[in-house]
Amino acid sequence: MKTAIYLMRHAQTIPQDGVDNKDWGLSKEGIHQSAMAVPALQKLNIHAIYSSPYPRAIECITPFAENAELDIYTHDGFKDLSVIEKTVAPTEFQALVQKMFTDKTFADPTGESFDSCQKRFIKAMNDVAKRHEGQNVLICSHGMPIGSVLQAADPAYSYNDWSRMKMPHIFRFVSDGTDGIWDKDFKLDLSL
Repeated sequence: MKTAIYLMRHAQTIPQDGVDNKDWGLSKEGIHQSAMAVPALQKLNIHAIYSSPYPRAIECITPFAENAELDIYTHDGFKDLSVIEKTVAPTEFQALVQKMFTDKTFADPTGESFDSCQKRFIKAMNDVAKRHEGQNVLICSHGMPIGSVLQAADPAYSYNDWSRMKMPHIFRFVSDGTDGIWDKDFKLDLSL
C-alpha cells in the first residue's frame, strides 16, 4: 500500500541575533500563518504528524496537531541542513546554498553537504512511510531538506525553484517505503 507524505515547510521565521539557528522560533507573522493553515490541513485527512526537532517547525504544526488531536513526533532526520555554523549575511548564505545545489558534495567545514542532508531525510521519510503504510502523514521541516528531496525526485529542480518556495509551503509524495514519487499536480493553497 502507498503512503501519502505531505512535506510542509514551516511558516515564517526571522533570524535572531545571538540565537543559534536551530533555536529560532516563528515570527509573529509565522504564528499567524500557522493558525490560518489549519483549515487547509484539515482537508488532508492526516493520521500522523512528524516534525523537525527545531522549535520553528514544532510551533508551526502545533495549531493543526491540537485541532486534529494528534501527537507530534520529532525526528532528527527532518532537522534543517546546517549550511554553516556561524551567522553570515543573507547574500553570503544564498551564495552557499546556490553552490550546494550545483555541487551536492560541497560543505563548509562547519556544515553539512546537500547530499548528506538528502540521504538522511529520504531515509527518515521512507521509515515513516513504512511505519504508516496506507495512511496520510504530515512532516513539518525546513526549506533546504525539503528542497533536497524535491531535487532527488526531479534532478531538474534547481536553486531558482527552491528560492521560490514559500513559508509555509506543502508538497505531496506517494511512497511505498522505498521510493517516493513527487505528486507535482498536488496544490494546497496555504497563502495567507
